[in-house]
Amino acid sequence: MKTEQLESIPEKAARLKNNSRVIIIGREKVLVIGDTDTHKVEKKGLKWACDCRWYKCRGAWQDCSHILAAKQARKDPSSQVAVTRLADWLMEADFG
Repeated sequence: MKTEQLESIPEKAARLKNNSRVIIIGREKVLVIGDTDTHKVEKKGLKWACDCRWYKCRGAWQDCSHILAAKQARKDPSSQVAVTRLADWLMEADFG
């Protein structure tokens, strides 16, 4: 039986960013296209929050991969998706 090695949170965040799955909407709003769902990441005061299930359970202790990917993408503008793909993803995600 083959065992799969799980990605760490930083590894998954880097993969999401490197695969152009992070879309910066504004200064405090980011859309992250995860492996199974699209997530809204928003800055609330000094802290970032995500609507994923992992963050709701453990977010008080550690950032989820979506938040880390959003932070990384904000520091690296070259990781942003092309505008034509962006419009399609926004329409599908109904992010407003």
